[in-house]
Amino acid sequence: MKRIASGIGLWLALMAGTDAAGIDCAAARTVVDSTICARPELRLMDRDVAGLYRQLQREPTVDGVALRQAQRRWLTQRDACGAEADCLLQRHVERSAALDLQLHVARAYQPDGVDRAAMRQLRDAVAAAMARDEEFPLETALAAFALPPERVTRFRNVRPPDAPEDADARFPSERPAGVTPDEWRALRASQVEGGGESGNAGYELIDLDGDGDRDLLIDSYQGGTGLWSYAIALERRGGRFVAPARARPAAGEAGDESLYAINGRGGNQQATWVRLQGRVYTALRDSVYGSDRLYLLRPLRTLALVPRLTVDYRYHFTVPRQQRPEAGQPPYQLDEQRLAALNQAVADPDAFHAGPPADGPLCPIPPGTPEENQADWYGFGPGHYSFEIVADLPVWLDGACHVGQLIDWFGQYDRTHGLSAQLQIKKPGSPGPETLYELSARRSAIRVGAELAVYPP
Repeated sequence: MKRIASGIGLWLALMAGTDAAGIDCAAARTVVDSTICARPELRLMDRDVAGLYRQLQREPTVDGVALRQAQRRWLTQRDACGAEADCLLQRHVERSAALDLQLHVARAYQPDGVDRAAMRQLRDAVAAAMARDEEFPLETALAAFALPPERVTRFRNVRPPDAPEDADARFPSERPAGVTPDEWRALRASQVEGGGESGNAGYELIDLDGDGDRDLLIDSYQGGTGLWSYAIALERRGGRFVAPARARPAAGEAGDESLYAINGRGGNQQATWVRLQGRVYTALRDSVYGSDRLYLLRPLRTLALVPRLTVDYRYHFTVPRQQRPEAGQPPYQLDEQRLAALNQAVADPDAFHAGPPADGPLCPIPPGTPEENQADWYGFGPGHYSFEIVADLPVWLDGACHVGQLIDWFGQYDRTHGLSAQLQIKKPGSPGPETLYELSARRSAIRVGAELAVYPP
């Protein structure tokens, strides 16, 4: 009862909108209060939660009743930790993150009627394109709204001609083609220079807000295991390019102020410029097996909720007779029996599921197999961040059941090869090597939907 009373007391103080910074440690009476007051990191987190809560109370778009109810539920959960400091810290970290996100959404740009109309316009265009081109309806629709090339000027950092080969690329010293003298003066005055690893950065001049002056997008390659690139948008104001006002300061991680980030390894993403309903949007595609998700971003706004289109696909898989093994080895032909068995295994993509099935093993477990050795029969095993596991599935070859795993590269798809995919199989319980087969798949779009979604996802 004491812990509950403590929680309600703090909740009432927060409800009242007082400026008290969390718990008053001079008046701490409960186990929870004493534990928080005894740990500096807990006191800081308590103040952080209280401060974020008070800021949200002042936001006119926030439902105050729902906010108070959520805070009361959290206080009950927090107080259940008692004297467990790690538990209390975790509860505060979770609540601080939730309140921070809610505050960001409350202060960020809210999609208006034009944004919603743009979302519907693109959705209807995709739906119409599905009747003519079921493989590429999204690409067809985006091409119809793409900005003309002459409206966008692109250039990159360059390596000085007399610099050593390992020198970083730098901002051009001479005005690039397509950049007007006025824009060049503004670029030089703003001292903009993107570039992460080896100075690898590109620039795009484009009128993002319709005021007649072209604004600037900087795309900087940062590398890392994901081969990340981050894009930021700068607004033309007078004789300079400046960052637009943000609803909150950056959280301190790379890319926090970016418009979008592209994952070059372990992602299938692409950004293009489109004009819808008289506005310029960054159309950011983020794809996985079975779906293209497209976010419409207003480049000079702080974003939290944006229009999103989702195009879903169904695939038809086949196994090519000619297989290409690992690099350096010649291609070979599959015999009729093996070709038929592999095609049978991938014949029903609607039955695919990622990971082992919940209702039992993929292959019959031999009698007498110790329980601790049975994992091989339930699934293929973990994958890698650079590819996507589509499904674990049984594959019957030569009268024996093998465990297979179908992988792809996050829905990467082109007109020549279709879906880039492979099937790797192994005999459960056997130390023998895994076998890899190339797959071919063609897709058909089956539905398109549109909604407002949280961004970044």
